Amino acid sequence: MCDVDIAQMRMMLVLAECRSMTTTAKKLHVTQPALTYQLKVIENELGFKVFNRTRTGTSLTAEGAFLHETISDIVSSYDETVRLARAMAKGTAAGTIRVGINDASRDTISFFLKVAQSNVQFSFIPCGSSDPVKLLREGVIDFWSTSDFALESAPASLRFADLSRANQSVFLPMDHRLASRESLTIADLKHETVWLWPRGKASAASDAIRSELEDLGTDLADFVPGVPAIVTAFMDEGVVVYDDGYLPAPAQAAVQVPLVDAQVDVLGLAYLSTQEERLSPIIESLKDHVPYNQDRAISSSELAAERIVSVLDEISSTVRRGGMKDIIPLVNYGLELGVSANHLLNRGLLAGMNATGNAYAKGDIFTTEMMAAVATSNLAMEVLQPHFAIEDEKPIIGTAVIGTVRGDRHDIGKNLVRIMLESRDIEVTDLGTQAPPEAFVEHVRNNAHCNLVLISVNRVELLDNVREVVEALKEAKLREQVFVMVGGSAATQEFADDIGADAFTLSAEDAAARAHELMSL
Repeated sequence: MCDVDIAQMRMMLVLAECRSMTTTAKKLHVTQPALTYQLKVIENELGFKVFNRTRTGTSLTAEGAFLHETISDIVSSYDETVRLARAMAKGTAAGTIRVGINDASRDTISFFLKVAQSNVQFSFIPCGSSDPVKLLREGVIDFWSTSDFALESAPASLRFADLSRANQSVFLPMDHRLASRESLTIADLKHETVWLWPRGKASAASDAIRSELEDLGTDLADFVPGVPAIVTAFMDEGVVVYDDGYLPAPAQAAVQVPLVDAQVDVLGLAYLSTQEERLSPIIESLKDHVPYNQDRAISSSELAAERIVSVLDEISSTVRRGGMKDIIPLVNYGLELGVSANHLLNRGLLAGMNATGNAYAKGDIFTTEMMAAVATSNLAMEVLQPHFAIEDEKPIIGTAVIGTVRGDRHDIGKNLVRIMLESRDIEVTDLGTQAPPEAFVEHVRNNAHCNLVLISVNRVELLDNVREVVEALKEAKLREQVFVMVGGSAATQEFADDIGADAFTLSAEDAAARAHELMSL
């Protein structure tokens, strides 16, 4: 049995990242002799050497590299467990709760949950045409918000909570003088301005309510000519709106045009409805609406701006936390909103990856967290890839091949560089990890348009393998037709100059910018 504790594992992870005893000692706030002693204790306990220590630095042995992946997972799991335990001790919910929603309820449900449970992180997963019961059973979502009509056919294995509160509802801005009351009567609305469906345009029950309000002398707001009706009494998809057909989705319609232009106090009255939770926040968001201006045209970009910004922010956030189960539904949702694949890439995925890369460089997150972010981006790219060719009017400025050298299994940086290059209109073939020299040569030989070779190396002892790739290109008389770029944690500018590379870069962003420059020559 081997007794290596979490603190010792964390020390090994830091040393593997810093590749220097001096730097590691400073980062851990210990003396270098103490660090050396602890490392000796660990290696004696394990029974094998974890690090190679030379004058030029410290690197993992083959056994150490194998161990590194395992202890990264262990430490990450330990940190998450401690975080959850601390949250429980404080009486707060912890982790991310995944809520399955449909288009109609997305904005409303997310609003209420974030307000009511501000200390909880929620991820809202659009279910679309997917079977929500199947998603619940597979663990893709934790909760599903649905209308009461679905309860009749609900599986007995699922637990339901009925959120309905009344069979007659009025929707108010949150700062309205009546909003704090637990219940209202029709008489309470006597001195308010109320929006209601015009007579004959809704149900008999709605017409009866209208008659009661008219008898009280309540001011009933009608629709302003030229402004279509937005919110229906029951907020159900497919409800007829005037003579204009059907709503594509109520929540989507709610952000497209002003609700009413009379600056009303009470913005809606629903009869026999249990959907006040869904409608109130939409009305809340429109309470400061400026009256309709006939001369002002509302562009399609203005209409959907709020939802587009929301989905881009959520994609970025999902990448940062490595939400592999959540990313595909979010990307599909963005595409359904009409957001271009390039916009989803640049404002969503790359925004998240850049933030993750910066956090990783500062040591704020672990390697496993960075790997999860990259894996999440890769899943999203699989969805977006077919859309680039359809929508992108920019020509491909060049083609490249990228790979990690033979013996090196690291692919985090390489994958990030590939994503960044593709965002710059460069077509990339990925050879993966442990790519031998002949793989690079064969690709360049068989692809006449390939004009850039990117080689990644993350272990000092494998630098000669990079040199072998460059020499192999020379021997095949292919070196002159391509640019060679070197990167990775083990590479340096001096090494790149020594092997005759055309460029060396420190980050994925720099690599993409430099590649763009080279291909523009």
